[in-house]
Amino acid sequence: SVTLDACEEGTSTIYFRATGQSPTPTATAYYTRIGNIVYYTFEGSINATANSNAYFDGLPFLPASGYPRSAFYVGWNSATHNSNGGNVYTSGTYAGTGFFWQRNAFALASYWYTGAQYLTVSGIYQV
Repeated sequence: SVTLDACEEGTSTIYFRATGQSPTPTATAYYTRIGNIVYYTFEGSINATANSNAYFDGLPFLPASGYPRSAFYVGWNSATHNSNGGNVYTSGTYAGTGFFWQRNAFALASYWYTGAQYLTVSGIYQV
């Protein structure tokens, strides 16, 4: 038999961060935690420049250490670029942060759309 040490549903305020946008947009994430696994989803808008990093933070729990224990998917409002994703940082300055665009690390300038973009995010991670 399995004993669940946590079962919880709730909301969390997500903050979208990107170069060139002010003020910082927020969204409401809906999450379900069952045991040590958290499922979440949210939607919102982001407005950034082409040379920016774009990420979110504000998940309800810090993830367990190790990148393989988290993943998320981003759906965009652009027909030519409708998915991206990544992992949630597990420690350091960006613990609990999901980078879905890193200008310097991936050099994906051709995939980044400047201006207002509507996106939906869903993910899962271990705590």
